[in-house]
This record gives sequence, C-alpha cells and structure tokens, in this order.
Amino acid sequence: MARPRCPHCHHVQQGTEWYCPQHGVLLNAPAPSADEEDLPAPGWASAPPASADASPQVCGECGAAVVSRSNSRCTSCNSSLRPAPVVVRPRASTPIALELGSGARIGRCPRWSPHAAVVADFPNVSRRHATVHVDDRCRVWITPERTPNGTFVNGCEIPEQMAYQLKDGDEVGLAKEFRAVVRIRQEEGGDPS
Repeated sequence: MARPRCPHCHHVQQGTEWYCPQHGVLLNAPAPSADEEDLPAPGWASAPPASADASPQVCGECGAAVVSRSNSRCTSCNSSLRPAPVVVRPRASTPIALELGSGARIGRCPRWSPHAAVVADFPNVSRRHATVHVDDRCRVWITPERTPNGTFVNGCEIPEQMAYQLKDGDEVGLAKEFRAVVRIRQEEGGDPS
C-alpha cells in the first residue's frame, strides 16, 4: 500500500507522522500503483522534487486535483494552494497555519479562539491562553495572556502579556501538557530575523 506524501515536496510519511515536516500540511495518500516500490528514495536521485514554491498537484485541504498550476486557490474549497509561511504544529492535533500579517488566539474558549478544538483535551490550558502573531516580515511572536498555568518556549516560562519572538523549530508549551512546534517556511534569500 502506498504511503502518504506531501503535496508540495512529495516527502513520504516516516513512522507515525501525518504532516510534512517542512510544510506542515497533511500528507496525502497517492493512488496505488503496481511499481510503488520503485519510487525514488527521499534523496531524489532520479528526478528532482517539485519546487517548494510551485502549486501542489492536489489541494492540501480537500484533496481535490489542481486544474492548473497557475491557480493560487483550490477550485473546490477555495483554500490557498501555496504553503503557509508559518505553521504551529501540535503533537497530536490539527496544525494552525498562519499567513503574513495574521494571528491566532489559542485557548479553550471557542468564542475567543477559533482553534479551541486544538486544545480541548488539555483542561489546564486556559480559556484565553496566548496569541501567536506573524508580522509582515515573517517574524513570529507569542504573547501569553494572564494565566495561572504558564506559557513556555523550549521549556522556559515567558512573562505574561509580553511579546516573545519565536524561531523555526521552537517548542511552545501551554500549561503543563500541551506542546506544539513552530515551523517557519523561509523564502529563498529571505531572513525573518
């Protein structure tokens, strides 16, 4: 049986991962083929990978086939076909994709946070816990709200209501158990610092 692949770079699922480590998108299951064991190894010795900036062949959200590589949005679900520049990827939940100039409130209150379902299984995460924001230069910031359970970056607690800049690969912790990794997609020649 064929293993799921990233629609952007064709990364093949390793172990129990369900999201591409580079793009943070859900890995899509390819159509089974008779010679799937002959597919190129991740080193791509026989064929170069698709450009990270190229449109995927299928939509990462709904799995619909991309009609034209010139499309920037899916014709079925209207989702962006370009990978998000920033993804906050929880260990066992749906990743939160952020575009430049956007933010995401993270907490258990669905009226305050559209991502409440991501932390619903963690009762020690506050109803209004923290906000992650991406500025126009792709710098990522987290601002903890007033909470008794703390917000952590790489295991160190950060002060409440003070913006803290995150780097690619930083682990964000909300309260005792919730953990997520921040992935920042670098444009060629770009520097988010």
